[in-house]
Amino acid sequence: MLKIGITGGIGSGKSVVANILQQMGFPVYDSDSRAKALTQTNADIRQQLTAMFGDNLFKYNILDKKALSQLIFSSDKNLKAVNAIIHPVVVGDFATWTTRQNAAAVFLESAILMESGLYQKMDKIILVTTPEKLRIDRVMKRSQLSEIEIQQRMQMQKGEEALAEKADFVILNDEKHLLIPQVHSILQKLLII
Repeated sequence: MLKIGITGGIGSGKSVVANILQQMGFPVYDSDSRAKALTQTNADIRQQLTAMFGDNLFKYNILDKKALSQLIFSSDKNLKAVNAIIHPVVVGDFATWTTRQNAAAVFLESAILMESGLYQKMDKIILVTTPEKLRIDRVMKRSQLSEIEIQQRMQMQKGEEALAEKADFVILNDEKHLLIPQVHSILQKLLII
């Protein structure tokens, strides 16, 4: 079974590519969604986050996502500390999820594929790239984040140049190039369709 990572910065269109793959019948692990779910349900994560940032990170026994976001995106030190807590749990969850799949290939979508170390568990990596202005516009349309907040998050993620060095395939998602033919071409090269 091939393990293929899908990565790219915030607003690049990783989720759109992942959705296309799911529509084609491929299993896709959404590491961001799973990390959020595990942060709510995993006792070890909860205990370590509470020890690090205090009890007020959880209100009525529910993670205050906005408070956590403010903590991690205001400090590189906080981001690294939170990632050190959550990433190992996500890696283990992905490994368990993979054993339950019956497919020629599984895909893992992650904005922080490189930072988390998950790229080392992948057989191939697909990078989704998008011009920065378009990324900012997309994120502003779908979220309450300001342009400055989006740029701060972009700076916390690896740049596209660094990601491109590890990528086996690049999908250009600039609204000029069609996505489905690019995805189809990659799947053909991987010999899984």
